[in-house]
Amino acid sequence: MDYQKEYILKNPGLHLEQAQLKAKQVLNFLGSLKIDSLLDVACGAGGITMEFNAKLKPDMAVGIDISKDMIKVAKENDTDHEIEWICEDIYKYSPKANFDLVTGIDIIEHVEDDLGLLKRMGELGKLVCIKVPMEDSFLDNQIIRKLGIRDPWKESEERYGHIHHYNEKQLNKLFTIAGFKILKEGYIPLPKRSKLFYEVFRVIFLPLGWFSQKAMANFVGGFKIVLLESFNNLSNK
Repeated sequence: MDYQKEYILKNPGLHLEQAQLKAKQVLNFLGSLKIDSLLDVACGAGGITMEFNAKLKPDMAVGIDISKDMIKVAKENDTDHEIEWICEDIYKYSPKANFDLVTGIDIIEHVEDDLGLLKRMGELGKLVCIKVPMEDSFLDNQIIRKLGIRDPWKESEERYGHIHHYNEKQLNKLFTIAGFKILKEGYIPLPKRSKLFYEVFRVIFLPLGWFSQKAMANFVGGFKIVLLESFNNLSNK
């Protein structure tokens, strides 16, 4: 998917309406983490980055994205001018120092070379926080897709440009190969669905999350969020 034009046309709100909720989920997960510097990779229109900056209060915050249009919106919305907004390929970005925390919120599923992106994030930060959808759930893959009822993978590919559809085993293997140690992990249930078909299943299995968010995410789908320690960051080389 072309993230300069096609993605914006299909998602004209640039997900700004979801920024506060997504940021709150990540911040609740991070708890009392203290950092001096933050890099938000694929920051988009910057809504989540600004929420992170307001709550984590780093001395330096940077949002980076390859889309000029996204960065333009981020700069316009950043009325406090506390964040450095950069339009650049993450592989070409060369900061003067390593970051305490690098975040990638709902991004690796969009990137063909997800392993390469994770490794690059690990080079730039001591700690890396990733939030990613778990679309290879038992319900979606083993029931809905195999029975030919619908194809939620294709729908996420066409609407959002998702290339990868992960399950937990795949994600944990990916993090390990990328050179990370998982320090903390959590799970976020699916939000209310706009399509009635999916919303019915979400409501039916909602009580499962009362006992185990992990079980619900693996069975029905949801999000995995992890705090990773990098063994490949540039300060170690």
